[in-house]
Amino acid sequence: MNKTFQIIIISIALVLACFGLVSCKTKKTASVEENHDKNKKLKSLSVKKIHQELEEKYLNFNTFSSKLNIEFDNGEKSQSVKANIRISKDSTIWVSIIPALGIEMARVSLTQDSVKFLNKLSSQYFVGDYEYLSNMFHLELDYNLVQDLIMNELFMYPMPDDSIKLRQHFNADNDSVYYYLNSVKEKKVKRLQKKNKTEGLIDQTVIINPDFFKIEEVQINDFDLDLAFNIKYSGFNQNDTTKCFPTKSDIEIKFEEKNVKISLEYSKITLDKSLKFIFSIPEKFQRINKEDE
Repeated sequence: MNKTFQIIIISIALVLACFGLVSCKTKKTASVEENHDKNKKLKSLSVKKIHQELEEKYLNFNTFSSKLNIEFDNGEKSQSVKANIRISKDSTIWVSIIPALGIEMARVSLTQDSVKFLNKLSSQYFVGDYEYLSNMFHLELDYNLVQDLIMNELFMYPMPDDSIKLRQHFNADNDSVYYYLNSVKEKKVKRLQKKNKTEGLIDQTVIINPDFFKIEEVQINDFDLDLAFNIKYSGFNQNDTTKCFPTKSDIEIKFEEKNVKISLEYSKITLDKSLKFIFSIPEKFQRINKEDE
């Protein structure tokens, strides 16, 4: 994997992993495990009710910006960088990667129909679509899914036909600590694994904090691709719980023998301010084609 491609992966992984977007100004709360009696099961809720509770806590915004500290490790190389991220809701996700001395290294722009990347170190750029991004991460991606990931909103994976609704896609479950949404029941997954009949099986599990109904973890397992995609959220601070997001997030991607880890911490959050999303390509920059990578 060449240097250009590594930077692209870092940049896009950053976009996919940006969950802890807003820090509320109160003391950190105890963990869910500490707040619940493990011998007492939570009240059962339907998929529809869980979704409604989650939606009530979604952040209402038009624009968003934040500074980020990122640590990246793919088993062969580790790197720490700083970045700025800006979002115009349902329109643009813009990321600027700044490794050191305040000098921009790379820039990423995602819109509804395009993926753009500018590598200032090598004077190269890429303009493509989500098919390229999906192939890179072995995940079916589009703008709306990426934005849902960033804003800590519930999504279905893989993205279903319009006729499929959340309550048809997920099964609801709970124990004494968490609520769960599962695309495939755990017993069925184990049964198929035991019979070695996992062809075409994709299992998604969403783990939800019952105290303030925020998603704490998302697990995606694609058995055909031998792919595991796992995201964990931590550092929940509570004030106005409808606007409270984790201040730290960790993502891990396992594909065949590869293992990529990204850790992010957020600061200086700004909402609903006028933002610029500049993405100009200098004339001397050379275009990167799909086959080049």
